[in-house]
Amino acid sequence: MHGSVDPCIIYFQVELLYTLAEAYVDVTNSNDAPYAGPPMPFAICNGEEVVGYVLLGIEKLEEDDFLYKKFGDKTVYDLNRFMIDVKHQGKGFGKAAMLKIIEFLRTFPQGKADSVHLSYVTTNEAARRLYASVGFVETDHMHVEDDRLPCVLARYGL
Repeated sequence: MHGSVDPCIIYFQVELLYTLAEAYVDVTNSNDAPYAGPPMPFAICNGEEVVGYVLLGIEKLEEDDFLYKKFGDKTVYDLNRFMIDVKHQGKGFGKAAMLKIIEFLRTFPQGKADSVHLSYVTTNEAARRLYASVGFVETDHMHVEDDRLPCVLARYGL
C-alpha cells in the first residue's frame, strides 16, 4: 500500500456516506420520517475543493415538542449534520458556511419556518463558540443523541 490515510479523513468519509444514505432513506420513506420536505445535503467548498458538508431538513413539530411548547415553533429547519474536515478547521470555513446556511434558510427553500435548530455535544466548546457567534442561543433542553454524549439544543429564530 502506498501512502497513508488519516483516520480523521476516514471518519469524515464514513460520516458523509452515512449521512447521504440516511438522506436517501428519508426521501424514499417520507411517510415514516418527521420531515415536511426532502433532506437538503450540500457540500461546503473552498473554490473547487470540498472542505465539509451540511445536511438540512424541515420538520413540522408536534404540540408536545420542546420547541413548540417553549417558543411556539410549529415548523423548524433542522441542521442535522455540519462538518468541516479536520485539515480545514480553524480557517474560518465553519463560520462562513454557517452564515451562508442561515442566509439560505431565510429564503425558506422548503416553506416558512419559525427557527433553525441544532444540537452539539455539551463539551464541544468550539461548536458552542461557532454557533453562538452567528446567533444561535442555547436552550435549556438537553438530550442524548444516538447513544452518544449529552447534547444541548440551540435555536436561531427566523
